[in-house]
Amino acid sequence: MTIALSREDGAETLRTYARACRDLAADAADEDRQERLNLVADHFAEDARRLMPVLALVAEQTSQEVRMSINERQANNEAELEKYGIVTVPAQTFLWGGYRYTNAHDALAAAKRDRIATANR
Repeated sequence: MTIALSREDGAETLRTYARACRDLAADAADEDRQERLNLVADHFAEDARRLMPVLALVAEQTSQEVRMSINERQANNEAELEKYGIVTVPAQTFLWGGYRYTNAHDALAAAKRDRIATANR
């Protein structure tokens, strides 16, 4: 089913996606993920600007404010982590079926349950 949106609604939806990506980037575990999420956010923001060029200036100001907020939050987090001697370590995450698992055993169990359920249909 296709839902028709006005240009304004479409642009606002894209800006919402961009903000969500920037929020996720601020909480990303490493710089690579942060960079990739910010790139996705930039694409959403650019698409929104193309839909509504008149609102582009307001969106750009908001985007800059969000970036500043993210950078400030990241700097504060890094300072707090250093203050308390907390070290960031990479963690393996297993993705399957749209879910994230912190250990291979749980991911495998979910995949096996799904295979059995699919076979019994």
